[in-house]
Amino acid sequence: MLRILHLLVFLLSVVTANAQDYNYIQYTVADGLPSNTIYDVKQDIDGFIWLATDAGLVRFDGRKFTTFTQKEGLPSNDVIILFSDSKGRTWIISMHNTICYYYKGKIYNYRNDSACSKMRFPSMPYYMAENKNGEMGFLSHGSQNEQAVFILRNNNQVISNSQIQSTFRHSSIDGDGPPDKFRIFYYDTSGKRSVAYLFDGKWKHAWTHDWDEHSNYLRKSYMVNGKLKLMDSTYVQDIKRYTIHSTDMGDNISFIEKAPQHPRISIPPEGKRLTVYQSTNNGVYFNDPVTGKITDHLLPGKVTNRCYRDLENNIWIGTHAEGVWILPSKSVKNILLKQPKADILSFFRSGNTLFAGSDYGNLFNIRNKQLQKSENFDHYIQLANNKDANNRLHWIEPGVDGLIFGFDDFILKYDPATSKQLFSKIDVNKFLSVAGKDSLLAATGRATLLINSNTLSILDTIWPYRSYSAIKQGNAYYIGTPGGLLKVVPGIPAIPMGNIHPDLQALVNRMFKTDDGSIWMSTTGNGVVHLRNDSIIQKFNTSNGLTSNNCKALHLDDKFVWVGTEKGLNRIDRSFTSAPVQHYTIEDGLPSNDIHSIISDSGTLYIGTIGKITYFDTSSLHKPSFCSLRLLSMEAGKQTVNPDSLQTLKHNENSLKFEYTGISFNSPKNITYYYRLKGQSVSWDSTLNTNLEFVSLPPGDYTFELFARNKAGINSNTLTVPFIIKPAFWGTWWFRLLVALILVTIVWLLVIRRIRQEQNKSATQNRINELEQLALRSQMNPHFIFNCLNSIQNFLLQNNFEKTNEYLTSFAHLIRQTLDNSSRSTISIESESRYLSSYLELESMRFGHSFIYDIEVDPAIDPDNTFIPTMILQPYVENSIRHGLRYRQDGVKSVRVIFRKRGNTLVCIVEDNGIGRKKAAELKSFMHVEYQSKGMTLTAERIAALNRRQDIPITVDVIDMEEDGNATGTQVIVRFPNVFL
Repeated sequence: MLRILHLLVFLLSVVTANAQDYNYIQYTVADGLPSNTIYDVKQDIDGFIWLATDAGLVRFDGRKFTTFTQKEGLPSNDVIILFSDSKGRTWIISMHNTICYYYKGKIYNYRNDSACSKMRFPSMPYYMAENKNGEMGFLSHGSQNEQAVFILRNNNQVISNSQIQSTFRHSSIDGDGPPDKFRIFYYDTSGKRSVAYLFDGKWKHAWTHDWDEHSNYLRKSYMVNGKLKLMDSTYVQDIKRYTIHSTDMGDNISFIEKAPQHPRISIPPEGKRLTVYQSTNNGVYFNDPVTGKITDHLLPGKVTNRCYRDLENNIWIGTHAEGVWILPSKSVKNILLKQPKADILSFFRSGNTLFAGSDYGNLFNIRNKQLQKSENFDHYIQLANNKDANNRLHWIEPGVDGLIFGFDDFILKYDPATSKQLFSKIDVNKFLSVAGKDSLLAATGRATLLINSNTLSILDTIWPYRSYSAIKQGNAYYIGTPGGLLKVVPGIPAIPMGNIHPDLQALVNRMFKTDDGSIWMSTTGNGVVHLRNDSIIQKFNTSNGLTSNNCKALHLDDKFVWVGTEKGLNRIDRSFTSAPVQHYTIEDGLPSNDIHSIISDSGTLYIGTIGKITYFDTSSLHKPSFCSLRLLSMEAGKQTVNPDSLQTLKHNENSLKFEYTGISFNSPKNITYYYRLKGQSVSWDSTLNTNLEFVSLPPGDYTFELFARNKAGINSNTLTVPFIIKPAFWGTWWFRLLVALILVTIVWLLVIRRIRQEQNKSATQNRINELEQLALRSQMNPHFIFNCLNSIQNFLLQNNFEKTNEYLTSFAHLIRQTLDNSSRSTISIESESRYLSSYLELESMRFGHSFIYDIEVDPAIDPDNTFIPTMILQPYVENSIRHGLRYRQDGVKSVRVIFRKRGNTLVCIVEDNGIGRKKAAELKSFMHVEYQSKGMTLTAERIAALNRRQDIPITVDVIDMEEDGNATGTQVIVRFPNVFL
């Protein structure tokens, strides 16, 4: 690395250089700086720019200033000198006799760092250097010219030494000698000599060089194998204009032209030794280190403290009380105008003269990139119909013997050679284009006109309404209107091209024809469109590279299409349109991103902005591009964590926030970040934000990956942060297995318990049902016996002993059947038929054979193997006799019992031709009841009990039979499901 030895002579002569008009970016306290006084500027290996101010240390990433003060660990807020080493540390010298450094978010000083605590200088240190082994050296002056030197080894060992140099007034240190040593230079301004030492804890003399500032001969020297070799003397005219400096290129000592106003010399950190910077009270002077001559002068009139070039060749200048200034490019220069606020709207090249039109009727004549003269045509406003004081010169087109200017207020024909002028009142001009040998198209705020380019008279009105651009292609006219592009062919209706291509519904403000018959168009809102044979073959907008869809200027040269927008200049490669669109903004040296006009000439591009005509060589504007990405902080569960030591996170630390920054000072506001969280997604997403949050991540292994890409397409390093989110103990596999086993055990126990409960319940219910059936049957038997005994009693009262005997015999037989049936829950159809037949025979005898009965069994029924519950039908038969037939006075009384099969259902019908239920209820209401019959009630309860034990119930339907409104009997239908069959 180059190192400045220091000033040897304070000379009286003043040399100045011709100052170029460059475009700077300035940052002050209004932009976030803590102070406008900048003492030093450095860039660290991560790409951050560091600024030394009198109000603290400042870090800048291109978007945000971060300030560090005594609160963060600085010994003093008055920071003077900075140095960034190869380990990523930024060393800081402040107004204090100690040293400190910033590393990974923390400032280390004599209070919290053992190495810094061992380096206590006799006075404020003023030089720092790093040798080729990565060790640091520090130098300061003490009282009585004591030189204090400290070396910080890589093992954190501190070596110190000092010596008295009473005759040497200036000294410096660098690390460009042997890898493990430092070079220390002393300059004796009284003895006219310089001395070099090698230092690694011990002093070793390297060489001594004598020189004479009063002679016009300079004798340079260099080291060969550790020995000084003198070169032949060189004659230098006016030697008082020069000062001595040294480089690490073979220990050469050379002289450079001295800048005025107390120069503070610095040299770029790269190895090409292209320039030496001298910061002075009158700006910054550039020196060619080979010739020693001053080659440029930046910021004349400003007090500057430090000049520094970063990795992307941006030049940073720290000033006194005016902040920090950035010169993005020395290739981009401005032509100084006499009207600094003129809005440059149009260009035209004629011969070796460039004409530029602006507002307020101004025309600028430029030759050899210098303003030759300016002219004003506002006096024609008095003759114009439209007297707009702004009177912008929108367009310049060639005529037969001169140029044709399109102003807001009029059209003017102008001969640059003779200054002859021809005036026309055609006003509100927006666009001019050549339509033929002697004709011109004028798009105005009133109409699109065809004009004679010799006389400026109107030949025809092509479109009678407002237009913004117009061009002729063959026999067709293409006109940009407020409603989009129109195609006008004489003799046929105008064709709105926007109906064919929606992109052409926007306002077309510029059009250019090419040799292949195509037309390039710029629009307000839809970007750039390339039209050929009325078909869009290409279009460019923000989706494929333009900085904005609102285009203001368009220009074509042999290689490129240049597009001006309010967000910068765009370059499209005509021969390779799929190539990325190149962007040029203020970060590349433009004075403004708002581009109003463009023209190219022999490789030089001119652009017009407000107050500036700027030019640059299109082949020399390319700068080295750099993109770095740094993780600033990481939070897990709202707690700051160190990503370097991050391994596992707790389950409640599963919401993460990453704050990062991409560093590229050529595109600080145009950096896109690409990220993915492996473990959640394998695809890459993009964002323009400088922070990302992931909320409520489930437990698992993750890797966060992030990289940045600047506007030049340069990718940064990729940040990779692996981490594991542990599950809570209730989310671990062993806990889940344990819970599963416990749950299975509990479920098994509950199932077993439930099964047993159901078994017990079922057994209990069955027993209850059985007991209920037995109880009901036991209730049925006394009821039936009571009825039979009543019949026997009636026979005895009648003294009919033969009938009594017959009845008793039948009754005994029925009692035996009843007792047999009572012990069983079901009975076959055959047995039920015999039982009902015995019962009906007894009842017939009791009622004097006053009714007939019949029992019918469907042939489809197997009577011996078809079963029904016992004692179900008998109460219905009894009810038919007792309440239905008993009170019928005339006719043949009958009871029928029918067994039929309907699918899987057994249908039993008990039918009588008695008086019906309604009449029976009426008789019952006023007749004396000898006893209360319980047969029907008990039967209903038995059926309900049976239905509780099965899915398909037994159903009973009672039907009143009628004929002509008169009751003809009652029918009871009992349906048994197949469970009983």
